[in-house]
Amino acid sequence: MEENLYWISPFFGSGTHAMETALTQKQNCWEVKKCGREPGGAKVAEMGICPASNTKTGFINHGEFAGRICWAITGTFCGGKQQGTREEKSMSCTKCEFYLHVKEEEGSGFKLLPPEEGPMVTISAKKGKKTEVGLRLVERFDHNVFDGFEKAFNGMLRAKKDETRYVLDFKRTTYLDSAALGMMLLFREKAGGPQSDIHLVNVRPAVRQVLDTANFQKLFHIR
Repeated sequence: MEENLYWISPFFGSGTHAMETALTQKQNCWEVKKCGREPGGAKVAEMGICPASNTKTGFINHGEFAGRICWAITGTFCGGKQQGTREEKSMSCTKCEFYLHVKEEEGSGFKLLPPEEGPMVTISAKKGKKTEVGLRLVERFDHNVFDGFEKAFNGMLRAKKDETRYVLDFKRTTYLDSAALGMMLLFREKAGGPQSDIHLVNVRPAVRQVLDTANFQKLFHIR
């Protein structure tokens, strides 16, 4: 069996720290909050480095590392204690003065989340007579990942052979919204509509309930 992995649209930056600093024009969370937990900060020895200050995110919201998208980073330090996952801290973070400041400053270009979470991966494999092309979806499959999903499914379509089975792997997905349903319908249309062979696999019960409510079991093979 042949298998090729393609990183479709990674969002994490790959430049040096100096390059990131040069491209950053706006204040990061540690500069505003004065937490002292950035590399070289006053409280690093006592409390450690905050992951917002060393997690590369490709200059999202014009920040250095995750300095202007800290609310999307698990385990940040704020309010004198380590925070939990993005979901656990979502309510408090969206009320934070820094979050509101970044949102206002960025305007229409504001990014609530990275465009993808752990870049989507397209896999091509030979399954009997059919070429199977699969996509591992992200944890939160919603409007925020539209660009990444579009690039990924276009990559899948380019890999199409005479007989192709498309597989969307929901193993990591715990949430999807109406935008995600629309993306899937668009993919189905471009893949051949009623003649397409699309399988949704490793679907969790909560996600399956959403799909069933939308009658997707009539349009896709779900398991």
